[in-house]
Amino acid sequence: MTSRLDAPMSSAGRHSRLRLAIILAVAVVALAFVAVGVPMGIATLDQYGPTGLLFIFILPAIVLSLTLVGAFVAARVANPVGWLLELSGLAAAVGIFSGTYVNYDHDLAAGLPLVVPLAWLSSWTLLPAIGMLLVYVPMLFPSGRFLGPRWRALGLIGLLGVAGTIASGFTPGPLSSTPWIENPVGIPGAEDALAVVSTLSNLATPFVFGGAVISVFVRCRRADTVERQQLKWFGLVAGIAVVAFVISIPNNGPVSDIAWEVGLATLVLLPTAIGIAILRYRLWDIDRIVSRTIAWVVITSILAAVFAGLIVGLQAALAPVTASNSLAVAASTLVAAALFQPLRRRVQTAVDRRFNRSRYDAERTVGSFAEHLRGVTDLTQISDGAVAAVVRSLSPNGAAVWIRSRREGDA
Repeated sequence: MTSRLDAPMSSAGRHSRLRLAIILAVAVVALAFVAVGVPMGIATLDQYGPTGLLFIFILPAIVLSLTLVGAFVAARVANPVGWLLELSGLAAAVGIFSGTYVNYDHDLAAGLPLVVPLAWLSSWTLLPAIGMLLVYVPMLFPSGRFLGPRWRALGLIGLLGVAGTIASGFTPGPLSSTPWIENPVGIPGAEDALAVVSTLSNLATPFVFGGAVISVFVRCRRADTVERQQLKWFGLVAGIAVVAFVISIPNNGPVSDIAWEVGLATLVLLPTAIGIAILRYRLWDIDRIVSRTIAWVVITSILAAVFAGLIVGLQAALAPVTASNSLAVAASTLVAAALFQPLRRRVQTAVDRRFNRSRYDAERTVGSFAEHLRGVTDLTQISDGAVAAVVRSLSPNGAAVWIRSRREGDA
């Protein structure tokens, strides 16, 4: 006989299994598109050169990161950010596979089937993926909720981007990504109406994207300690990507190329940072990562400047004595090596004081307690000092010292 309590439990179980099945199906489809698309891209690599090689591997890596991290987050917690990551990975996988498939058929004259429908898909499927990542993930991360009704209204305005994507998908004429193919579902005579929808979408996009960026800073100001740590994970990786892409824009040399590659590689790590933040796995390590990153950048810059300056100076000073610059290089290397450890300690302390304050305060507390122990012999004062040091360093809910009494006969 089934009790009344069994029905809700079984319903919840069925809902959970259905949700996991959908998550797994989306991930499998996205991975299948990537698995088929990468060999096709490699086969046409000679058409695009080194740049094509970069995109053939970096873009699938981004898709894999989005899909796998999104699926894991969606399966573990009820947070829409996980679904956004996974669905954006699926949309990007469809777009990349479709474009690669059509280019493969065009470049090699392979005569593949379904070229026209896939060309149509490749013309618009990347836009929803970009919209979900640039607009809705920043607005909802990390709690999965908008900041308030006004921000929810801004998210609804962002749906104009969806309307613009739909309009581009039904505009008659050559497809944007494959101009040698006509739009198979273009609506003749609807050009003016579709152009109005596309214009409204283009006008709303910068407004909505700017609002999404502002929402991150507003959320950071309102955040508690845990949410601020979550935002740091997102902000660190996103900040590196933005800086790299900005550096790559005005240059046309190796610096621009390296910055562009760093930006793309950083995007691969962005879903991982989001997953760590939402699932709170090693959440507090971000302060240490930030301080170490800044410290090593500062140390490397200073040592490089010292090394270059010493080489130039010593070469000028030793020019009358020797024509070789090997002595200048050796002396500069020895000086830089001698400066490394003292410089590292000083820079790391300064950076920790600013960016990893909890660790800096904890080290000062432990050092102060060690100094205090040198002049104290009373057991009560030592135990009280130990409890106070633990409380100031770790901020636990409670702390106590248990001292075993020495009984007669103990060694």
